[in-house]
Amino acid sequence: MTPEPVDPTPDLPPRPDPWTGLPDPPPAPGPRKAPPPRRMPTRPKPPPPGRGPVLAGKSGEGREGVVLIVGGSVAILVLVQLVVGLDRLGSMSPALWGGLAFLVLVLVFWARSITMVYLAVGADWLQWGRSWVDLYDLAEVKGARGAYETPMLRFRDGSGRRLSAYVHELRADPLMWDLIHLGVRWSRATREVAVNAAAEAVVGDDPLPSRALGRRKRVVVVRVRRDDPHTAELPPRPDPWTCLPAPPAAPWTDVDAVVRVPTWPQSLPPGRGPLIGGRSGVDVRGLAAFGIGLAVVILVIVTLVGVDLIAAHPVATTVYGIGAVGVVGALGWIATASYVAVGADWAADEFSWVDLYDLVAVRVARTRWGVPALSLTDGEGRRVLVPLRSLCADALSGRYVHLGVRWSRATNVVEVDERALALLGG
Repeated sequence: MTPEPVDPTPDLPPRPDPWTGLPDPPPAPGPRKAPPPRRMPTRPKPPPPGRGPVLAGKSGEGREGVVLIVGGSVAILVLVQLVVGLDRLGSMSPALWGGLAFLVLVLVFWARSITMVYLAVGADWLQWGRSWVDLYDLAEVKGARGAYETPMLRFRDGSGRRLSAYVHELRADPLMWDLIHLGVRWSRATREVAVNAAAEAVVGDDPLPSRALGRRKRVVVVRVRRDDPHTAELPPRPDPWTCLPAPPAAPWTDVDAVVRVPTWPQSLPPGRGPLIGGRSGVDVRGLAAFGIGLAVVILVIVTLVGVDLIAAHPVATTVYGIGAVGVVGALGWIATASYVAVGADWAADEFSWVDLYDLVAVRVARTRWGVPALSLTDGEGRRVLVPLRSLCADALSGRYVHLGVRWSRATNVVEVDERALALLGG
């Protein structure tokens, strides 16, 4: 007996034509910002057999390999200086020369692999390197971790083809992610697709902002709805995409507050409206603490080694200095970087984001460097810390955060501590 075919979910849009890519798929849950120019591979390859043309993608750039070779060469020079000394290269044993040659060979192959990266997507297919899968015949979508704990998605289609790709690469181009997400939706609507929790967080509606500096542990909360919400006195909720109407001024906002937007914005929370306020940069207190620590370390090194010895080896000092600048710069950015962003119905920091209209806890806390902040926790367990100085100095951020808190208190049971209650005006 032939089984009856399963009809796709009625709310799925028409499948795009594999050759023209039309009609356009709906926006997928993920970063929604002003659409950048479509990214295409600089060294395109032919599409899979019988498939339509490449619609978006990327290929490795030669400059990325050059940067890796230069940085790796500096690291190798520092290693040689530590082990042997650049002024005694002639006395190196054959084994050390062999080890050095191996490191150089690894560096060259690593740089070549970066320049040979290839990612492309068509209306119904996805390709990474030489592997490709049919997006409308998926049997498995699983989340995993790649190098440096970078999130990945692993795909397997009904023909057994497999593909693994980094999430940040798949979501770098909105068109690419829309095509991938529509294929995943179709596959899940028409057949059983194995999707683990890590993949669900990406293809569903709750990933963390991309390029986040870290991941804050999820807070265990219980959402409690009020049976009889009293919202008649609240102003209209702003539209998440137009941000209109603008809410009234917040009680904590300075009279001279201005509109501020982060200089280096992260990806927007999934399915949320545009960024309207916030800031990005370095924390002054963290920068001061890091500078004092760095000065102490340099003073200790100079005291132990001696100025005369440092001056007597200018080549080694230069190599160490170049390596130290890179290491110090990276550590300094990680230690002091800060980020705050606000939309009409969401707020984010460098670790996570929250739904301003589904808050369950509002408290006054302190950030990692002791800066007073408003701690917001939503019903999904996400938590962010918004520095109070950002809310006071940014007119729009303060307004939308305050309106979201008011709405949540009117519709949910929200835990508010005394200091936060004083900020809210009672």
